[in-house]
Amino acid sequence: MIDYTLFEARPGVSEALLPDPPKFTVVAVSNDFVRTWGMSRADVIGKGHFEIFPESPLDANFTGETNLSASFEHVIHYNEPHALPPQRYNIPNGDGTFTEKYWRAYNVPVLDAQGKLIYIIHTAEDVTTLIKADQCQEKIKGIEQAYNLFLQTPAVIGVARGPEHVMELANACAYKLWGRGPEILGKPLLEGIPELKGQGVVELFDHVYNTGETYYGKAVPVTSYPNGKEEKHYFDMVYQPYYDEGSNKPAGVFTISHDVTQMVEAQQKVEESEVRFRTMANSIPQLAWMTDPSGLIYWYNDRWYDYTGTTPEEMRGWGWRKVHHPDMVEGVVHRLKKAFESGSSWEDTFLIRSKEGEYRWFLSRAVPVRKGDGTIIGWFGTNTDITEQRKIEDALKRSEEQLLLAMEGGELGYFDYDVQTDTLIWSSRTKELFGLPPDATVDYSYYLSALYPEDRERTDAAVQKALRGEVGGYENEYRVVSPADGRLRWVRAKAKAFIDESGKTYRLAGVTVDITKQKEVEEALQQSESNLRNLVLHAPVAMCIGSVPSFIVEVANDRMLELWGKRFEEIVGRPVFEVLPIAGEQELAHVIQHVYTTGEPFTAHEMPVSLHRDHMQETAYLNFVYQPIKNSDGVVTKIIAVAIDVTDQVVARKEIEESHKEFQFAMNFLPQIFWLARPDGYHYYYNKQFYDYTGLNYNETKGERWNELFHPDDQEPAWETWRHSLETGEPYEFEYRLRRHDGQYRWFLGRALPLRDETGAITKWFGTGTEIHDQKTFTEQLENMVADRTKELKQSNEDLQQFVHVASHDLKEPVRKMNFFLSRVKATLNGNRDEKTGFYLDRVQAASNRMLSMINGVLAYSTISAVEELYESVDLNLLIKNVAIDLELVMQQNDATIRFSNLLTLYGSPVMLHQLFYNLISNSLKFARVGVPPVINITTEEMELNGKAVTRIRLQDNGIGFEQEYAEKIFGAFARLHSKDKYEGAGLGLSLCKKIVERHGGTITARGKENEGTVFEILLPLNG
Repeated sequence: MIDYTLFEARPGVSEALLPDPPKFTVVAVSNDFVRTWGMSRADVIGKGHFEIFPESPLDANFTGETNLSASFEHVIHYNEPHALPPQRYNIPNGDGTFTEKYWRAYNVPVLDAQGKLIYIIHTAEDVTTLIKADQCQEKIKGIEQAYNLFLQTPAVIGVARGPEHVMELANACAYKLWGRGPEILGKPLLEGIPELKGQGVVELFDHVYNTGETYYGKAVPVTSYPNGKEEKHYFDMVYQPYYDEGSNKPAGVFTISHDVTQMVEAQQKVEESEVRFRTMANSIPQLAWMTDPSGLIYWYNDRWYDYTGTTPEEMRGWGWRKVHHPDMVEGVVHRLKKAFESGSSWEDTFLIRSKEGEYRWFLSRAVPVRKGDGTIIGWFGTNTDITEQRKIEDALKRSEEQLLLAMEGGELGYFDYDVQTDTLIWSSRTKELFGLPPDATVDYSYYLSALYPEDRERTDAAVQKALRGEVGGYENEYRVVSPADGRLRWVRAKAKAFIDESGKTYRLAGVTVDITKQKEVEEALQQSESNLRNLVLHAPVAMCIGSVPSFIVEVANDRMLELWGKRFEEIVGRPVFEVLPIAGEQELAHVIQHVYTTGEPFTAHEMPVSLHRDHMQETAYLNFVYQPIKNSDGVVTKIIAVAIDVTDQVVARKEIEESHKEFQFAMNFLPQIFWLARPDGYHYYYNKQFYDYTGLNYNETKGERWNELFHPDDQEPAWETWRHSLETGEPYEFEYRLRRHDGQYRWFLGRALPLRDETGAITKWFGTGTEIHDQKTFTEQLENMVADRTKELKQSNEDLQQFVHVASHDLKEPVRKMNFFLSRVKATLNGNRDEKTGFYLDRVQAASNRMLSMINGVLAYSTISAVEELYESVDLNLLIKNVAIDLELVMQQNDATIRFSNLLTLYGSPVMLHQLFYNLISNSLKFARVGVPPVINITTEEMELNGKAVTRIRLQDNGIGFEQEYAEKIFGAFARLHSKDKYEGAGLGLSLCKKIVERHGGTITARGKENEGTVFEILLPLNG
C-alpha cells in the first residue's frame, strides 16, 4: 500500500490511480496537484481521472484523453513505466471555459510483493510556456507562407468579419466562382454577392458567428452567376469562427471550400450507370448472376428468382446447386471451378429446375470482369433457356458486366521548397498522403523516390522547368506509393514559383489534394460504361442501346446488326427509323414513344416484323423487350432493346402444325387402322378408321384398353408380343381377331415400328392394323388345296421316276442290240466293203451312239432330283484329280492341261459335285479350238455376299467360246449352239450342271468371247 502522507508531500503534480479502466479512480494526489489545479482532495478522491479532466469542446482536434488512456493501458499490460510526448490538455476554468495547456506526462506502475499491479502513479509537468514559445516562432515563420498559400490555393477561401459578415479577404478562386473582383472587399456579404440570398450560405455564416461552432459540409450545392450565366457547383466546406486576441466571442468567420463538382457528377454518373446496369440485367430474358473473384455468387437478377422460386438466402454462395439436376451438378461445379481457376470464359449447358418442379435446358455463359490492369474482380454470367430450341433444332448455342463504385475525395495539404537552402517543408496532410508520420523529415530526393515509377520522370521535368524559371508554376497529377503499407494514392499538386529580379526561382510552394477517390470514381465510370458496352456487344442475343426520343443508336451488337441486315457504320449515331424506315411503318415507333413517355417496358412474343435483308423483304418473328433506362431524376434517357429471332422456331412450329393437320388427314384417309404410342406403350392416338370400326370413343380406348377389344384367345399372346417389342425395341407384328362394333371378330395383321432419335432412344411407336379376314380365310383354303396338290404331285413324281427308269431301260435295249449287230456286219464284211458302204455304216454307228448318249442324259437329268442328299466335306483338289483320271484318254488325245492348286473344301454331295466338274471339263475339251491345245484353269476364293459367306469357283478355258448373248441359253435342256454333226452331244450337260448347282443352293453363270474361250463362275454356300 502507498503511504498517502509521503505521496502527498512528493514534488510535482501527481496522482495515484487504481488500474480500473476506463475510470482510473483517483486514490491520492500530491500537494502540488492541489495548488496547481485549485481543487481540494475532497473534489477529486474517489472520482475518475477523465471525470475530473473532461474533453475540451473548444478543441476539435483534442487527442489528449485518447493518448493518456493508451499510456495507462500500456502500464497495465506491460507493468513498466511509460512516458508521453507533450500533449495538449486544456484545463477547465469552472465557468464553462478552458485554458489552453500543454503537459509532459509520465506513468509509473506500483506492484505488490507478488508482482501484481495495484496503483499507477501519474505525474504531469506543465510545458505550456515552452510549447507556446515554439508555436510562436513557427507562426512567425509561417505567416508569409500561409498568406501566399492562401492566395494561390485551388480552393475557395474567404474571411468575413462582424455580424454583417463584411468581406475582409478572398482569394482568386473565390473571385472566379462569383464572377467578381476585389470590389467585394469591405462590403457585407449579401451586398457584395447578392445571389447568395436564399441559398442557405448567409444562414451558415450567422450560425457559426453566433454559436462559435465550426460547420463541416460535404458536397454542398452552391449556385453562382459568373458572366451572367448560372453555374451549379458542389463543395466540401469548412466554416470556422476566428477570434480576436483575448476575446472569447467570435470576431468573424473563416471559410475554405474545395470544389468537388467533378467528383460528384462522376459519382452521379456511376450511380446512373449502376441503375442502368440493374435495369438492363433485370430486363434481359436470361437469368443473370455475378460472383466475387473467388467464384461465390452474390447477386442474381429478378428473372432468376421468378424462374426458380428461390430466395437470396437460399442462393447465397453455392446455393444455386439446389436447383440443378442432381445427375449434372457435380460436372457443372467441376467445369465452373476450372474456369474460375484459369481465369477463362466459361460455357456449359445443363438442366435447371423451375419453381413448378420442371427441369428445363439452359445455355450458361460466364466471362471474367477485369480492372484496367487485368485483375479479375468478379464474373458475370447468364443462363439462357434453350429448351424450345433443343426441341425444334436440337441445339442452340448462346456476357459480361460489373460495376465499381468510387469513394469520395480527400483534403488539402501544402508544401514549400526553399531553393537556396534546399529545404523542403511538408504539412502533416502532405506527409500523410506520402505515408509518413507528422514528424518525418523529407527532401526532394525522397519526394521523387516515393512517386510511382511511371510518373517520376514526367513530374520531375515539370518541377525542374518551374525551378529554372521557365514557367510561373505547374499543376500535375501523379501516383504515390506509401512506404508504410504499399498503398497507391493519386495526388493532384499545384505549385507557384517565386522568381527574383534576375529571373531565378528562389522558392516553390503549393498545395496537394488526395484525388484517389475521384480517380477511382472515374475509373469505375469508365469500367461501368465499358462493361455496359461489352455486355451489349457480347450478349448471346440481339441487343442495342438508343437515346430517346428518336432512338439514336449508340451501340448495337453483331446479332442485332445481322437482324437488321445492316453494317455498324450504316446505323450507329443515326435514328433507327431513318435507317430502317420500314420499322416506323410497322408502328414500332409508337411502341418506343410509349416506353419513352410512360417509362414502362414493352414486351412482345413472336411478333411478326417485316425487314429488308439481303436485298429482299422478309418477315421475321421476334421476342423482344424495350426497357427504359432512367437517370437519377427518373427521366428516361435511353432505351435498351433486346431481341431474339425466333423465326425458325415459329416457322418450324407452324410447319409442324400444318404437317400434323396433313398427317391427321392422311391417317384418317388410310383404309387401315393407324395408332401412335409413347415409348412406354401408352396408346394416345387412333385414326378415324379405328373409331368407325370399333364404334368407341377415345376415352373408352386410351392407354392399354385396346387389348380388351381382342378375341379372348388373342389377348395374352398379343400383350406378350407387344411387351417383348417394348423391352427390346424390335418391330411388332401379330395377327389377331378384333371385335367390330356389331360384336363380330375379324382377323387383323398388326404391325408397329419404333421411331428413334439421334441417340437411338425410342421416342414413339407407329402402328397399323390391316384387316386380313378375307385373305386369312382364303389362305386357309389355299393351304388345304396346296397340301392336296402337293400330295398329288409327289405321287406323280414317283410315277414319273418309275416310268423314266423303265422307259430308259426299254429304250437302251434296242440300241444295244443295234450296236451289236452293226459290229457283226462290220466283222462279216471285214475288208470287203466299199467306201460308200463304210460311210453308211459309220453314220449308223454315230446315230446309235448319239441315241445312247441322249438316253443316258435324259435319265441323269430326270433322276437328279431323286438323288438322296448325303452332304459331306468335299476336297476339290482330290475331286478334280479324280475327274482328270476319268478323262485321261481324251486329255492325252487333245494334249490338254488342267491347272489348279490349293482349292477350298466344299460341303456338298460328292457324287453330284463329281458329275458337275466332269461335265464342265468335258465341255471345255469338246469345244477346243482346232490346233490349240486346251488349257483349263480352276481357282476358288472365299467371299461375302449379302452378309453370307460363299465360295466362288472359276473355271476358264481357251476354247472356241461363244457370243455373250447366248450366256443364258447354253444352260437350257437340249440347247445347242452348233451343229450336232460338228460337235457330238445331247445338249443336256450344262443343263445338268445348273441343276446340280441349284440343288446346292448356288448359282452358275458363263461369260464367253468367240475364239477366246469361256469362263464359268459358280457361287456355292461355304458351309452347304
